[in-house]
Amino acid sequence: MILHELRSDPHIIAFLVVALIFFMLTRSPLASAQEMSGDFFPGSLPERGGEVSGTVYLDNGGVPAVQIVVTIRSLSVGTSRSILSAVDGTFRMRGLHEGNYQVIAETNGYDSVSTTVQVGRFFSDVSLRLKPSHSSNSFAGGSSISVYQLKIPAKARQEYERGIASLVKQDPAGSVIHLNKAIEIFPGYYEAYYHLGVAEARLHHDDEAMDDFQKAIDISGGRYAVAQFAYGFLLSNQGRPEEGEQLIRAGLETDPNSAEGHFFLAMSLCTMNRLDEAEKSAREALLRKPDLASTYLVLSDIHAKRREYSAQLQDLDSFLKLSPSAPQAQKIRQIREAVQRLATTSSFVN
Repeated sequence: MILHELRSDPHIIAFLVVALIFFMLTRSPLASAQEMSGDFFPGSLPERGGEVSGTVYLDNGGVPAVQIVVTIRSLSVGTSRSILSAVDGTFRMRGLHEGNYQVIAETNGYDSVSTTVQVGRFFSDVSLRLKPSHSSNSFAGGSSISVYQLKIPAKARQEYERGIASLVKQDPAGSVIHLNKAIEIFPGYYEAYYHLGVAEARLHHDDEAMDDFQKAIDISGGRYAVAQFAYGFLLSNQGRPEEGEQLIRAGLETDPNSAEGHFFLAMSLCTMNRLDEAEKSAREALLRKPDLASTYLVLSDIHAKRREYSAQLQDLDSFLKLSPSAPQAQKIRQIREAVQRLATTSSFVN
């Protein structure tokens, strides 16, 4: 099965864990409260709608702003939706109706910045630059910075950010050094513990990684779902999918709209051959994030176990369409050729 092979592939393991690095669940209430249904952002008609994309920078030399809340609000109907910027500070929202929109970027410690764009048949590209706030105790939307955030010393935050930067540069060993310094300065820094776990997982130190994820869960009082997802994945990867399922489901209780959480749950359920439940979880992931390409690998395994080879081909094609240059793409193409032969044989026999 594809997932069995890919679980041992260092590239896919890196994706499965590190893809969560910047999926931070310390999003402001503003981010989750403003998410809308597909009526305003029609996912069924992306090719007919407009698009807004751009990049958010911190005002210190053009550094990309990672996991910044970007809100796109319709000026005609007032509805809005928030997304998070990617590891390079970019963001993109497709399938927008024509009209005028306000694009707002905001995060703790910086003044919010906004611009207005007109969306037509083609996409609009914007650049937003955040400046440090002189009264950094609230978002423009009125949501207060948590007491926890205010407690983090500046030096701890600096070491934490250096640790994140090292992870982005594929230097997990360097990341461990900086993140340990951040934790030494501020022992209650549960995000640092989580990312330390990610770095240890990249170094194949799974026991240390699980300890770090558990500390992130404990210190956050079980409110940091991303650590539960990562810990659950490692348990499933070690042949303990039942335990992994419990942790992932606990994370989904905290963040039921997490596409990544549903994706990891689908993986665990597929491992246990609970195929109907696994497919449902995979569909839930795609409903929330249609471009989460690796979800199609889970669906591929589900259909393979059912010997539904035509459906499996569609899954593999969907993955390759979304991630044609992924590290594991060549292996997927080889598997696709074998599945094509099985589908042809099955069709001939029937």
